[in-house]
Amino acid sequence: MATKMGYVFAGLACRRAKTGYLGIVALLMAAVVPAGAETLEEERFAAEQKRIFAAVVEPCLADNERAAARIREAIAACNCDSSVKRANLEHLSAAIVKDGAACESRGNEAVLDYIALERARMLERLRSRCSQLNGLRKNYESWANDTLRAQDAAVKEFKGVLSLGAVATLVQGVLKPDALAPLEQKTRHFKYTNNFRLLPELQEFAQDFAQHAQGKTLQEVKALVLATLDVQRKAASDAISVGQEALSEKLTEDTEPSPDVRFATSLDVAYSRIIAVLDISITEGLAPTLKSFDKTTGILGFAPDIARVSLEYFELAVDSNNLEALEKLRTAADGERAAASKWLTVLNDKERTLKARQQELRAARGR
Repeated sequence: MATKMGYVFAGLACRRAKTGYLGIVALLMAAVVPAGAETLEEERFAAEQKRIFAAVVEPCLADNERAAARIREAIAACNCDSSVKRANLEHLSAAIVKDGAACESRGNEAVLDYIALERARMLERLRSRCSQLNGLRKNYESWANDTLRAQDAAVKEFKGVLSLGAVATLVQGVLKPDALAPLEQKTRHFKYTNNFRLLPELQEFAQDFAQHAQGKTLQEVKALVLATLDVQRKAASDAISVGQEALSEKLTEDTEPSPDVRFATSLDVAYSRIIAVLDISITEGLAPTLKSFDKTTGILGFAPDIARVSLEYFELAVDSNNLEALEKLRTAADGERAAASKWLTVLNDKERTLKARQQELRAARGR
């Protein structure tokens, strides 16, 4: 852009004073806002730059043109030698170039301010995501405590009603092909209905449990049920701990990219940290916890006479929006990270060009 701008004002000098300011506005806008931008980000920047130049440069050039017109009238009305008039027009021509460059410089500064503002907006979006993540961390801790307490309470009540007759009913329920259908039907009104996207996995779990129960006495099956519940309780607790550890890292104090040449890199690193924390908390924390809850719920729900315990446990422990909230935040952070990378590539390139042009203009004014 710097080269094109130089051509514009070189052309101004050749046209001399009679060209004026308004005649070169179109040339100026064509130079600073080239047609045929290659990307959406370049088109976005070009549109904003055009808007800024229309608001800043054009009025400046129009004011200068009115002043130049008055000077031309004075020169024309001057009762002086033609050589003097010619010299005055030469001086006016030089002033037009200098004042036009000042207008351009003012527009460039406004565009540079816009670039700085865009960086500040990116930083605010990042801080907002950090704040959301820290809020989810608190929600996760509260949810973890509630769900583990609910699981313990449900299993305790389950053990209290787990007579050998109930064990026999449970075994019969596990062996049915549609063993989980009643449980699915009764839990459809809960918010976390997509929990049953894991229904095939639960069916496999039920079949595996049925195989282990074959050939065992009811007392042995009861011991197997209780051992399985203990295993799932430990699995849930371990997974929750992983998620809590991942989310325990606060990302507000040291995630403060500064608007300099390293801004793009530091912003990308900051978003990467947020996404990594969310990935760990989702894939190694919350998702495995819910799978463990599913298996526990499956066991509690096979026997009709203890279905109430199962459903209460399901509603308290699994009816949660935590996984969806974490996934939504991860999607938003990943989208912002990609958008910022593309946008900063354009902003950094345009900033370098504008600063180089500003140096040219300052050097020209110093001559």
